[in-house]
Amino acid sequence: MFYKRILILFVILSAILCVCLAMQNSHKHQHDDFLDEQLLLLKNQAFCNCVNQAMKKAGATLNPQDGSNYLQLFELDAKYFFDPNLERIINMWNQKEYISYDSEKELYFMRCLDFYNSKELANYIDSVRNVEMKKIH
Repeated sequence: MFYKRILILFVILSAILCVCLAMQNSHKHQHDDFLDEQLLLLKNQAFCNCVNQAMKKAGATLNPQDGSNYLQLFELDAKYFFDPNLERIINMWNQKEYISYDSEKELYFMRCLDFYNSKELANYIDSVRNVEMKKIH
């Protein structure tokens, strides 16, 4: 009888532990998904910033004028949008020479899409991910 009670107690405690671990994992995955969504918004905004800067260089206009499209949806600290390191990367990409077969064509969107898919932007996004992940762990 005593061993039977111990076994039942063990099974109950094991079940509670499994439920707690599952809930903790679920919360972690929800936060990871949220962070991934927010980092995609940051990456999209960085692309918009690059297009905005390239268009200003060409004398074209964009609305909103500051290119803050994704800032409207962003829930992480807005400092990431205005980070001098991100601005330096964008400037570097806008200084790269792109040569078109037509000297009148500046290839702005090509430049900005290359920037969007660049290792430099991926590294910046990963650095933000690391900072944000440290905040929850």
